[in-house]
Amino acid sequence: MNSVTSIINPNKFSKTLSPYAGYICAIIAAAIYGAMAVLAKKIATDFASPMVATSFSLLFGFLITATIFGRNAINDGANAQKKSWIFVLGAGCASAFGVSCWYLALTIAPVVIVTPVIAANPLVTIFLTAIFLRNVEKVTPRVIFGAGLVIIGVVLIGLGSN
Repeated sequence: MNSVTSIINPNKFSKTLSPYAGYICAIIAAAIYGAMAVLAKKIATDFASPMVATSFSLLFGFLITATIFGRNAINDGANAQKKSWIFVLGAGCASAFGVSCWYLALTIAPVVIVTPVIAANPLVTIFLTAIFLRNVEKVTPRVIFGAGLVIIGVVLIGLGSN
């Protein structure tokens, strides 16, 4: 197992970092996606059509991910149940369509509007979690209240840019 995989693998975190591992990865992801939005706007408006930008974005993402996690992915894939592949296929298709819509949105609207609207995706996650993962995770009133704050924030950003 290479060093990057062992750092990211939650089973390999030290006991000190373990409670914070998810938060640390989420903060890193937020920073990367925030920077990516600006790069994506520049790419989609100055260099390539949204579909070409999507294709290369997904290709390079695949190559980098395969380089980092390839060995584990092959082992996990070989050991996965066949019905798991349906979920993997669905997630891949949803991701490709989502990235395509994101690049398309960036060619039409300002990045400061597109990014907060896309960042409201936890609202969909909360809704789907309540339906499909109710035995795994709880959607509490506090989570619903936080989702309401997200909606208010997106609306305020949208109104503030007009």
